[in-house]
Amino acid sequence: MRGFPSQKGLVMKKVFMFLSLWLLLSASTSRADVIYLKGGRKLEGEIVSQESEKVTVKVKGGTIVLDKSDIIKIEAKASPEETYQKKLAALKEDDAQAHFELALWCKKYGLYEQYEALLEKTLEIDPGHIQAKRVLREYKRSLGIPQISKEAEEGLKKEFPGFKIKRTAHYRICYNTSEDFVQRVSHFLEKVYQEYYRWFEGRGFDVHLTQDRLEVILFGSGKEFTSYITKAAKIPEDWAKRFSGLYLPEKNYMVFVDASANPNYKIIKERLLFLERKITRLQELVYGPYGSFTVEFPDGRRETLTRAQAIMLIDRDRGEVNRLLQKLVTMYNDENIIANAHEATHQLSFNTGLLNRKANVPRWLAEGMAMFFEVSHRGEYLGARSVNKERLKHFKYAARADYLIPLQEFIAKDMPMGPAPYAQAWAFYHFLVNEKEEEFFYYMEIISRLPEDKKLSPEERLQDFRSAFGHDIAALEKEWMDYMRNLAREVR
Repeated sequence: MRGFPSQKGLVMKKVFMFLSLWLLLSASTSRADVIYLKGGRKLEGEIVSQESEKVTVKVKGGTIVLDKSDIIKIEAKASPEETYQKKLAALKEDDAQAHFELALWCKKYGLYEQYEALLEKTLEIDPGHIQAKRVLREYKRSLGIPQISKEAEEGLKKEFPGFKIKRTAHYRICYNTSEDFVQRVSHFLEKVYQEYYRWFEGRGFDVHLTQDRLEVILFGSGKEFTSYITKAAKIPEDWAKRFSGLYLPEKNYMVFVDASANPNYKIIKERLLFLERKITRLQELVYGPYGSFTVEFPDGRRETLTRAQAIMLIDRDRGEVNRLLQKLVTMYNDENIIANAHEATHQLSFNTGLLNRKANVPRWLAEGMAMFFEVSHRGEYLGARSVNKERLKHFKYAARADYLIPLQEFIAKDMPMGPAPYAQAWAFYHFLVNEKEEEFFYYMEIISRLPEDKKLSPEERLQDFRSAFGHDIAALEKEWMDYMRNLAREVR
């Protein structure tokens, strides 16, 4: 160890000798002492040894030797372990919050064994203590996941040459997009992660810790994205073009493209460009020496205007520009949020013990759960705290048009793709988690134990469902439809 100079120099041999002695004597107790020095200075460290004229002190950077003549007094402080024992003795046995607060204190002072034990004690006293669940989960997760998984990252670099890698607390992101886009996506995915655990753990579900960072691929162009998911998901190209995000169970990847690659954005941007050019041309003429003038617009159209008419036209066009810009921002945020949250929920549910990606999980359940967490409004992520108004709108339309699939058939078979079946899946999931919580809990246990790589028959699907919710599916369907009618009246 390198010594640090005091006013009178280093005594290296004594430092090594007494440091070894101190390590031997204080293996179980780490004491902090405050040394008050002449001149008003104060030093906090650990007294290694004291001689007739010298005091050896261990500080963060190493060991220093002080002259006793420079020391005014030494104030012994209790070690964190000693303080912990006193605080622990003062706790009430049934006070969950006090145990939790002491756990946080232990973490601050590096007492990690006590930190974990106190968190577990908190949950023993109060199994529903959400904060304790969250921090214990994060602590255990941090013990099991390496900071950098070279093998995983090398695999991504080989599959996606030229892409960069970004690591967040829970995700490994491989991308060739702008840094701004990857930053926004990574920040948002962490929000979904926290919302997912908050909701399920708050209702008593045993949600497993992810064993590694979840992997995400971000494509910088719609063409690259479409080409990749066409092959990886084995779907037609015209279908692939409709997606801005997708979870691939076989690879356990989420893949996304920046929503600005959507053709609708190009139409709006072209309109904005046209309006900006039109406004610029009008302004040039309005402030010129003319009473009236003929304007040739960017689209080739010609029109004769007075100055007053031109000013009114400028004001009108500026209003349209502002509306289009707001629409563009809202579309961009909502589309990215919905796609990110939907696919992130799929990935989380298949990696935390709720669903098995190798089992024949009912599609209505997987999709209903994903839609339950995808809620956003005007660019703000709401998660499971709010009703999915977009899916509710589609459900009301499907119900009026008699497009809903009879419930027994819906449960027994994999639902088709399309707005109406997806809205039906969301509506049924929303009903079950809010009105049949205990039965839903039991049903999720059944689904989590499904055998891998086995195609379930419609009869087996119905048997699993009836084991949790009972045999009278017709009565359940009526109760569900009554619930949805009430929900539709309440949510406008």
